[in-house]
Amino acid sequence: MALSNQHFAGRAPALSQHNVTVSKHGQYHSQVLVNGDTKRVLCCGLACSEIFSGPLLGRCLMSGHEYEQQAIENLLEGENAQTLSVHTSAGVPAAMSTFLEALSKHLPWSYSDWFCSLQSEGASAVLAAVDLSFQLRTEKEAKRWKVGVASTSYHGPPSTALGSKTTLFSKSEVQMMYPCPSPFDSPEEMELKFSEYVKWLDNHCSDLASILIEPQWGSSQCAFVFPPALLEKYMVEAKKRNLIVICDEIMCGMGRHGAAKTLFLTKALHLQRHVDIITFGKSIATGAFPLSGCVVKNGGGDFNARGKTVMQSHTYSGSCVRSLMAAVEVLNILDAYFRNDDAVPNFDINSKGKLMHQLLEGIAEKSNGLFVVNGQGLMWGMMLNKDTCAKGNLDVSEVMESLKEECNKQDVLPYFVPVGGIMVTPLFDVDKGVLKDIGTKLALAIESVVKKSL
Repeated sequence: MALSNQHFAGRAPALSQHNVTVSKHGQYHSQVLVNGDTKRVLCCGLACSEIFSGPLLGRCLMSGHEYEQQAIENLLEGENAQTLSVHTSAGVPAAMSTFLEALSKHLPWSYSDWFCSLQSEGASAVLAAVDLSFQLRTEKEAKRWKVGVASTSYHGPPSTALGSKTTLFSKSEVQMMYPCPSPFDSPEEMELKFSEYVKWLDNHCSDLASILIEPQWGSSQCAFVFPPALLEKYMVEAKKRNLIVICDEIMCGMGRHGAAKTLFLTKALHLQRHVDIITFGKSIATGAFPLSGCVVKNGGGDFNARGKTVMQSHTYSGSCVRSLMAAVEVLNILDAYFRNDDAVPNFDINSKGKLMHQLLEGIAEKSNGLFVVNGQGLMWGMMLNKDTCAKGNLDVSEVMESLKEECNKQDVLPYFVPVGGIMVTPLFDVDKGVLKDIGTKLALAIESVVKKSL
């Protein structure tokens, strides 16, 4: 019998019963379904929220587990216990120093007055970055109180996050939309949009403090990679107008890109000289604990002198010791991987990315133009071609419902995105055999959708 959870309001309509994940083994989740049946699902698209599995995940959690176990024993004995969390108004836990040291190894800049803000999830990290970009303005730029956001973008829940069009309140007071490329644009169309972007900057730069850019899109464009040369042109034009450039790497960072052995995609693309703030998360604390944030290139000394603080701060901004300890392990493991240290596995993200590309392109080729493939490394997407849908009089929402049904039949769960498509974001230590299983299951699901739709 399924466990009752209908009073939880989540991603299903209110009072809906949800499937329950009772255990995991790598990419496979053992679930109790709404009807009480059990099922083993190949979960391959959990929005970059997890990074490792098995022994490696256990290794990341062990030091924090032992620390917490000792704290519990001390609590039960009525003795002083190790800090597990502290309200940020009282201070920070000792683990903060270790975390900052581990993070510093990965920074794409060498400034001594860098600083970071820590948050609990992606949308808050982006808001913190924008907050800091506003505060980095000079007195002469005090009237600049808006951020430029790509016309097709997603930076968190649509109710409040930047970029989203659904809203609890008007976002026009703080954000302005700029023209950006799409995976369906020709090179000529991309250049035309760049020209429109330059004009847009000229018209609005007096109101803007910063520009928010995704070097690789997430949900809004199904892992589409911003063409690097074009991306640099966008950044250069923003810097010419004294705008602060923010790169949102909540999904595409953490080395997932595979473009080079670096934590940040910005550095892998050799664009760090144009960038002032980078966001990070979701998997930095393994996904078992919530942690995200943004790192600012420099300006900490000026902030200190002016008595400036982060406005986007709250009770749990860097307060949880288990999150910080898990993040230290993740950062140190990735540092060793980037240095080709034999003490950690060779994740071979680039090779796995090539296999994913091959598998998904094979599926797309058989979809009669219904899907196009975007991505790199271990962040991939298959996006519905709306031109094909229009020619076939297909309703995108109906196609997506059909795709969900067929994936459910194949016991595979990619990340279904509102724009129309899926994302596939495997764990770093995934076996290539599992990647092939993902490809096989998705191929069968999409083949059935194509047969029903075209």
